[in-house]
Amino acid sequence: KKQLRWKSILAESGKNTLKYAVATGFIIHLSQAIAAYRNKSSVWEYAVSTSLGVGVLNLGHNLKHCARMSLFGAVVGTVGGYVVCQFLDGSGVNQEQKYLGWLRHQWREQKHMKQTFE
Repeated sequence: KKQLRWKSILAESGKNTLKYAVATGFIIHLSQAIAAYRNKSSVWEYAVSTSLGVGVLNLGHNLKHCARMSLFGAVVGTVGGYVVCQFLDGSGVNQEQKYLGWLRHQWREQKHMKQTFE
């Protein structure tokens, strides 16, 4: 009986770990992937990714609860995204500035290569 209980606990723990890992992946990576694709950081990436992440966490519930929690995730993502975007803009490391730095580095390398071969 005790082994069955431990197996049940381990199975539930593994299921919850996977569920939280997927939700966290949505929240962290999806917002950055959208920002990199658009080459622009905004609040909307965080709202969408948090909404999807919270929606994934609540897939085991009924549709109404899942939709309500996704809406809650969108609100939290919007507020959190605003704070993050303000911080990134203030510190100079938003998506546009990172891409501009990468372009400048590429231009310097090309200029150096061109001068080397001339």
